This record gives sequence, C-alpha cells and structure tokens, in this order.
Amino acid sequence: MNEIKSILINMFEMEENSISENKTLEELGLDSISIVELQSGLEANLGFPSESLSLMSEITLADIENSIERLKNDK
Repeated sequence: MNEIKSILINMFEMEENSISENKTLEELGLDSISIVELQSGLEANLGFPSESLSLMSEITLADIENSIERLKNDK
C-alpha cells in the first residue's frame, strides 16, 4: 500500500490522511486521465510491463494492492 500512497501523495498532492484502502479511485477524486497516470506510475515504480494493471474508477486501493501482490507473485 505504501507504493500506492506515495504516488497519490507525490503525483496528485493528496493528503495522507485522506487516503484509505477502502476508497475507490473515484472517491479519491481521480478522473480517467489521472487513473491512467496512476497506473503508469505504479507500473514504472514497480517494474511491471506497461498495461500490467487494469485500473478503473470503481476499484479500491485494496483491490489495487491485491492486483500488485498477484503480479509480484507471478514474476
């Protein structure tokens, strides 16, 4: 979850206390362009190939974390 929080804080200038694993990307105020930027940032920071993650507005941060863990385990 730290990777996700770090990107949200640094790229989108979010306050750490506003970030909850149960919030959707939409609830965090991210639009479709921001979601693509988040996806690209996560993939780059984690060393995943482009389009490894498939993020949508209704996905929660916990869902993203689960996807990241699955991708890490598949390496």
